[in-house]
Amino acid sequence: MRIPPRLVQELTTLWEPIDDEGYLFVGTKGGPLNADFFRKKWFRPAAQRLGLTGATVHMLRHTCASLLIRIGTPITTVSAILGHSGVEITLKTSAHFYVEDSFAAMAKLSDHIDSFTE
Repeated sequence: MRIPPRLVQELTTLWEPIDDEGYLFVGTKGGPLNADFFRKKWFRPAAQRLGLTGATVHMLRHTCASLLIRIGTPITTVSAILGHSGVEITLKTSAHFYVEDSFAAMAKLSDHIDSFTE
C-alpha cells in the first residue's frame, strides 16, 4: 500500500537519524513500541482530552474507511487499503452513514432529475 507523500516526508525526517538497528517508534526502554503501552500511555489520554470517551485505536480504521468512501474512493480500493478479503466486509463493518451526505445526494439528484425523465 502506498503511504501519502505528506506522511512519507514527515516520517523520513524522523527516520534519517536512526541507524539500521534502531526503531522509529520506541517504548520506554528503547525497544519497539508495545501496542498496549501505546494505547494506555498515549492514545487513551489523548482521546480523553478530546472528549472521545470509549474511543479505540481500531476506530481509526473505521473513520479512515468512512472518510475514504465519503470523498468518493471506490469501495474496492477502500477494501484493499484496509486489507479486507472482500468489499462486503468493508461495507458491513467500516462504512458509516453521514447525514450531510444524504442531503448532498438528494440535492444532486434534484439537479439532474429532468435528465432522467426526458
